[in-house]
Amino acid sequence: MNFDWYAKCIQSSNLVDGVSEDVYVELLLFVARHWSSMISKSNIINIPLIKYVASDGILSFSSLHECRQQGAGARGLVLADSGNTCPCSWLVNCNNVFTCAANQFFLFLFMPESTQQAISQSPNKHNLLGWLAKEVDVCTLDVYNFANVLCRSINDNCKLAIAYANF
Repeated sequence: MNFDWYAKCIQSSNLVDGVSEDVYVELLLFVARHWSSMISKSNIINIPLIKYVASDGILSFSSLHECRQQGAGARGLVLADSGNTCPCSWLVNCNNVFTCAANQFFLFLFMPESTQQAISQSPNKHNLLGWLAKEVDVCTLDVYNFANVLCRSINDNCKLAIAYANF
């Protein structure tokens, strides 16, 4: 099949939301492996292929093009690097608290915890993480760096300062 067929199939089906996390990670790996051909021979960049948790906690989707426009880091798509100290759900939940306190649409867009776990368990996780970082502008954020970004964002916002003190 040509790559445009794959892009149309992904767009017209429920592959991104309707399959298990392991299958979703395999889909991302397929796109990553064939990226250089797919980007020039299909509309894959405009298909909502990337899952994230919106500021209201709702699972949402973004195209690769939208992710690249937002950029990595503040206001970009993020994978939580919680290491062994805490689960990434804790960091995602903290993000929701600070988003509300800051009255912003979002501070970070975290990939869902189940997606992050599936990526971390994939034997090809380094390839996938490399592609996500390079081509989709996904960054990895640990608790320390999350706290640093928050600290710089407080300014004169009393609600954010109180939430940060509790953090």
